[in-house]
Amino acid sequence: DLSFPLLAWHPSSKLIAYITETKGGLLLHFYTPEDGRTESRNLINFDKILDFSYAPSGRSFVFSAVRKGQSDLFLFDIASNSFVNLTDDIYDDLHPRYFGDKKLLFSSNRLSDTIKKTDPLKIEALAARNDIFMLDISSASKVLKRISHTPLHNETYPMSYGNGYISYLSDQNGIYNRYL
Repeated sequence: DLSFPLLAWHPSSKLIAYITETKGGLLLHFYTPEDGRTESRNLINFDKILDFSYAPSGRSFVFSAVRKGQSDLFLFDIASNSFVNLTDDIYDDLHPRYFGDKKLLFSSNRLSDTIKKTDPLKIEALAARNDIFMLDISSASKVLKRISHTPLHNETYPMSYGNGYISYLSDQNGIYNRYL
């Protein structure tokens, strides 16, 4: 599987987390470059991890993961080895990154800006392109902020860029370019 390993630097830059797949199981590794030590633990309850990134505090991750056949976003607490499902619906939620301490940016093929577990599958969703969304994890609201809305183009890999700016990739002109 060429999608592994997945890597994420700790905000302190003194630790690297990486995820591998071995014999159908997922392993989360923590490597400390200063002393060359690696600590590993099993990641259960996930079929596949697609992408992940550290929270600014370094105490948790946000995962884009497949569980029960659908890709959703999960907050993963490192100390307790527990998770919370953030987007439990039929749409693909990919490339999550923090935007400040309490907001997440991600790419999704969702048609609506509201998370609905019982949303019926519409054929348009299968052909939909990804747009960029923002989720406020400090709020109980299931309404997302839509950052982009381009039905004919695909936006992926959003990330924070400086004070209040968002950077992402888009195929708007036929090839992928970075937009701000």
